[in-house]
Amino acid sequence: YDVTIAYDPIAHSVVSSTDITLRATQGLSEFTLDFVPYYTVSSVKVNGVDATWARDDNAAEYKHKLVVTPAAGIPNGSTFHVVIAYSGTPQMNDFVPSIGSSTQTNSAFSRSRPNSSPMMP
Repeated sequence: YDVTIAYDPIAHSVVSSTDITLRATQGLSEFTLDFVPYYTVSSVKVNGVDATWARDDNAAEYKHKLVVTPAAGIPNGSTFHVVIAYSGTPQMNDFVPSIGSSTQTNSAFSRSRPNSSPMMP
């Protein structure tokens, strides 16, 4: 992960991007990423090419997903890059207790994976 964050303490908002390097363990026509609902996504690129995306905030078992469909499929075993541009106001995250952000008057703190990732069977 390479996360770039521009934080405005007066407006209490962020303009950010996250660049993720991944390796496919199977052929992919789409994939999902965890993504909180209070940020507005402005673009998603896979290997530098615009991808289509949709939010899945109402899934019965796992909520708050960003479903990404790359312009071309991702072959099994290949390494690929995903860049998500987003903005918004950090909020306390009450739907997953160990992931979220905390803000004070002139600062912000964020915590997330890998230290707060849940154990999966």
